[in-house]
Amino acid sequence: MLKRSNWTDSDIEFLQKNYKKNGTKYCADNLNRTQGSINIKCYELKIPLLKKIRLKKYIKFSNDEIEFLKNNYTDKGVTYCAKILNKPESSIANKCLKLKIYCTLNNSIDLMNLKDKNIIYILGFIWADGSVKGQISTTISEKDSENVCYNFKKTGDWLIEHYDRYDKKYNKIYKKCRIRAKNKINLYFLRELGFYNKSIDSPNKLLSLIPKDLHHHFFRGYFDGDGCFFIKEKMYKFSVASTINQDWSFIIQLFDELKIEKYSISKSDYKSGKSSHVRIVNKWDIIKLGEFVYKDSKDLRLERKFIKYQQIKNSISKKRSPLWLYEDEKFLINNYFLGVKVCSEKLNRSASAIHHKIKILKNKKL
Repeated sequence: MLKRSNWTDSDIEFLQKNYKKNGTKYCADNLNRTQGSINIKCYELKIPLLKKIRLKKYIKFSNDEIEFLKNNYTDKGVTYCAKILNKPESSIANKCLKLKIYCTLNNSIDLMNLKDKNIIYILGFIWADGSVKGQISTTISEKDSENVCYNFKKTGDWLIEHYDRYDKKYNKIYKKCRIRAKNKINLYFLRELGFYNKSIDSPNKLLSLIPKDLHHHFFRGYFDGDGCFFIKEKMYKFSVASTINQDWSFIIQLFDELKIEKYSISKSDYKSGKSSHVRIVNKWDIIKLGEFVYKDSKDLRLERKFIKYQQIKNSISKKRSPLWLYEDEKFLINNYFLGVKVCSEKLNRSASAIHHKIKILKNKKL
């Protein structure tokens, strides 16, 4: 570990002469200091920091490897070539771009198949946290990459890139993962559905094309991209965020269908940026939403957020009656004529609970 020492006039002079020309690492090695110490001193001296601090690996390709790419990349894709040549997928893709070799395998990604739950989930994720400018892409944190990339790979040969992003404001390096595919047919299809203006528009046009019984896959993908489940002691919260002018009509419609009444929509305008949020703080309403979203979700969800939801669900006291879900109420309304005993067995509730719920529903004139 390097010992701290005061900056001398000669150290400062060396830094001013060499930082811009030779970079952080060169100065750190010669002054026997950490790279973080160099950046902090440059900030104090008002020396403009280098735009990005990134460890770039320039991977060379032999003539035989280039010939292999020419013969295989077009038909077999980036994943196959990366595995055979034992090189990163991003290096393969960038080299082929320079060689003007294009992959046709991305054409196997059919985002127009709106009866496939994997595709529907991906579309929800892209609507929340993706881009359709020039190519279809989304960027996630490295810790979520294995989980999310697995879900994307089910739908075709997406290009996966891992890289470091330097945050100049906080002087930190964040590990990121970019998932992308360039497919003109899919790109035009998504733009027709409003993906280009998704930061302000509602996905009602897309949802109208997806079968109603598969909507929960879209919303799970959307909430995995921009949603958040939170629990701390006896405080529970679900929230989803977007731009300040976001049209939340599709969320309001969903809440109406699930009979979630206790929610708020707010806007914030700070120096760091403008945004709007939808929040639920009633845990029974959070569970209504969670039961809908995580229905039939095995191997098609972000596990980190699912675990948070499970913690909220498991925090309910066993002494309290289980929550009445929308599907339970609908079953009771349609099948009460069969008798209390049948409804009690089907819904796994006591006869008194059935009678009490019927009384409530009658008062609501259902």
